[in-house]
Amino acid sequence: MNYRKEIDGLRCLAIVPVLFFHAGLQWATGGYLGVDIFFVISGYLVTRNLLQSSETNTFSIKTFYEKRARRILPALFFMLCIVTLLCFIILLPSELTTYSQSLIATILFLPNMFFAWKSNYFATSTENYPLLHTWSLGVEEQFYLFFPLFIFFVWQKGSHIFFRLLILSLIASLILFYTSQLVEQRLSFYGGPMRAWELLAGALCASIEQKKLNSSNKILSLFGFLSIFAGILLEPFSPETSRIFVVIATALIILYTSQTDYIGRILTLPPLVYIGLISYSLYLWHQPILSLLRLSFDTEQNPYYLFVGLLLSFGCAIISWHWIEAPFRSKTEKYPFSQKQIFSLSLIGSIFFILIGSLNIFFQGFPGRYSPNDQKIAIIDTSRIGHYVHHNFSLFEDKNFPRTSRKTNILIIGDSYGEDFTNLLLQAHPDFKKTTNIVTHHISARCGNLMLSQKMQKILPPSEHKKCYLEKWYRDKHLTQNLPNADYVFLASSWLPWVVPHLSKSIENIQQTTKAPIYILGTKKFPAPSLRTLLNTPESKRKLLMLPAPKASIEINTALKTLELPNYIDFWSITCPNNMCPIFTPSLDLISSDGAHFTKPGVNYFAHKLFNLDVFKGTIFGSSS
Repeated sequence: MNYRKEIDGLRCLAIVPVLFFHAGLQWATGGYLGVDIFFVISGYLVTRNLLQSSETNTFSIKTFYEKRARRILPALFFMLCIVTLLCFIILLPSELTTYSQSLIATILFLPNMFFAWKSNYFATSTENYPLLHTWSLGVEEQFYLFFPLFIFFVWQKGSHIFFRLLILSLIASLILFYTSQLVEQRLSFYGGPMRAWELLAGALCASIEQKKLNSSNKILSLFGFLSIFAGILLEPFSPETSRIFVVIATALIILYTSQTDYIGRILTLPPLVYIGLISYSLYLWHQPILSLLRLSFDTEQNPYYLFVGLLLSFGCAIISWHWIEAPFRSKTEKYPFSQKQIFSLSLIGSIFFILIGSLNIFFQGFPGRYSPNDQKIAIIDTSRIGHYVHHNFSLFEDKNFPRTSRKTNILIIGDSYGEDFTNLLLQAHPDFKKTTNIVTHHISARCGNLMLSQKMQKILPPSEHKKCYLEKWYRDKHLTQNLPNADYVFLASSWLPWVVPHLSKSIENIQQTTKAPIYILGTKKFPAPSLRTLLNTPESKRKLLMLPAPKASIEINTALKTLELPNYIDFWSITCPNNMCPIFTPSLDLISSDGAHFTKPGVNYFAHKLFNLDVFKGTIFGSSS
């Protein structure tokens, strides 16, 4: 198989935008499309190799997987050894547990499905996952698992049958890619079947080349080259359409560029070819390095750390290419590993990393690395906050009040702040689960917790129209049934600036449907320093640590108080008195880990303070059990 240097140059065009995109450079907003270029190249090269071996009757599944193992695993294992050690030193227990889960998923070639599942509203930014980038390896390896078998069985029926089925498979995957976005966008992004069309586009290029249906074309080559730059730098379409645009552009370069035309000469420039050669190792190293730097330093205030990260990525990639990746690619005197030895080493390495990951998970990230008071901070798992916050609210969500009951009926309407309020209520009055009827209902804050006679679309910000399309607000049947039977109504939301001016009119409208007093829970918002910043704060200073409240939240609270609502619960007066917010409880437990929702110790600390406010005097809420 003839070596095409321009393909390595094309790899350079793929990897550099990915690096800049993950480093957060503003002008590289379309840099994520570099992965799509990689998919096309990979599909092309693998299919080209398989078709050639099929034509010469040298096709072997074992040989194919041996080459894949030599190509992928040595550099991957080398990176994982170093990164896993660094993660044990740098990551907090919950982060190390998540990393270990992703480590096992990577070894099993399922990282794409892991990250599709792991994405979470309460989770830390995904850019902080050291192995996030391995999702694309998962897509490729899942493709390599089945595609050689597809060629093996279909090729025997004729190249024309293979060609037609290839086109049909590409179309089917593309349809799946678009339709899956309507169901679950994460699956559309990470799912192997939804991404297969990009690898099949490369496979189609190899099939066209095998049939000699293409020839050098300077115009199409130039168009493809310029289109890649336009897609990455300008991102003229939606992300989904941009992918199709860049995939077609990449296919044009593969099919119609030769080393002798203008584009070919550019792509075969030695620096571009060299970066293309080390692109796999560069891809492996850049995300863990950038991720660990972000976790260790304030890269937003000092972005030069990310520049250092890019330099380190190149350094590690060069070492990996020359001493790990290239030597293992084929059997040499220096690395005389047979096929059997390659498979054995691959199995041993895989078991080793699965064992390491399993130990980290079993021991929950080894929190014993920290002092007892530091453990209170270190063991907080931000990805699990949502479960605690939501649990009690979900127990009562969209139930109906019993028709024949002498118990007090309490209706809580809101978003995750309503979930927080439910936890506070049950902490202050644990007997309410038995002595009252509690019903909760969720209305997204971004859609507005409002009951207005006019159409909500008229006052909704344009950016929220699509996201709130299915929201029923107070027309929901559960609310229309429960509001007339409620004895107390609580509205608890993350109040947004555009909602506040409509709140008084909304309460008037709700009062026409119920005789119950309507309580408005004021806003709350805490500064949210990182857990690492808090761990670096001396224990002696934590109890008295107070930080300024966020300015936007102060403005919202002021606007709410200006309305002079009759049953307004001034939550701000106890969470952030004088606009200064405590970070720890007196027992040195963290009050909030995300700045918006209470930890369990935070609920314990504020529950009785809340229901001791004057607004609750003379009610069933004013006296705690």
